[in-house]
Amino acid sequence: MSVVTLASGLTLSYVRQGNGVGPTVLLLPGPTDSWCSYQTVFEHLPRETDVVAVSQRGHGESDKPDGGYGIQDFAGDVILLLDALGIARAVLAGHSGSCLVARRVALDQPGRVAGLLLESSPTTLRDDPQLVGSIESLMSELEDPITPDFARSFLTQTSSADLRPELVDLLVAELLKVPARVWQETFSELLEYDDLSELGRIEAPTLLLWGDVDPVVPRGMQDRLARSIPDSRLPSPRLSRRRAYPAPGKPRALRQRPRELFPSSSGDAALTRKPSACSRRSPTAPSGTPTRARRTSPG
Repeated sequence: MSVVTLASGLTLSYVRQGNGVGPTVLLLPGPTDSWCSYQTVFEHLPRETDVVAVSQRGHGESDKPDGGYGIQDFAGDVILLLDALGIARAVLAGHSGSCLVARRVALDQPGRVAGLLLESSPTTLRDDPQLVGSIESLMSELEDPITPDFARSFLTQTSSADLRPELVDLLVAELLKVPARVWQETFSELLEYDDLSELGRIEAPTLLLWGDVDPVVPRGMQDRLARSIPDSRLPSPRLSRRRAYPAPGKPRALRQRPRELFPSSSGDAALTRKPSACSRRSPTAPSGTPTRARRTSPG
């Protein structure tokens, strides 16, 4: 694991692998996840692929400021991270709530985005009063310290049932690093965010991935995104029969090259599936074996 201090003064933890061929792939974990959730993806990537996985503000070993957990805040960090790492353009891969972050970057800084890969991406959560009510109720009762029982319950209820016990333990440990105030502000902002009227301005070629047993993000949201984002593709759900973050089975499309996923982008970097394990072993860059694994989260 490495750390980088952004121009804003915020310090983020990240891992990087590859020799800088093609556009960099930046992996953005979903809410409450750290870079650890991407760890074993690196094992399946070609060594020449330049890939970065980051723990966003408030998560993992990254700084946890008193506030600033809205989509715009996370998106601003992405741009400053690219600047700090000397990355001109990147393919942004998001999961769940971090897909909204990736979309915001593509809207605000189109020249920095070579492509988007949005997995289990919601349209907006504002239109689901039942989900909003359940999350608001859950967050209102949350306080520090987050208990291991709560973290484990949250993880298992939003994950596929076949995660290995040791992986669950590691992911629970990562959730426990997120203070209650970060959970509360992050989810509060997610529940209010709505960029649907802006999606027609996204210029980046976009791949939408969705599992057909996802209990939070329905197929209808994917269809709407496919209609709204001009240069987007939504493969058949048969490519991802499982929910968004199952451990072993991932869409075959994720193992293709961005040149094939995003025909208008250049370079030979590769995106891949998210495999099933997350080890305590920290990756080394550029030739080590860094991280990503898992699940569906509410947002």
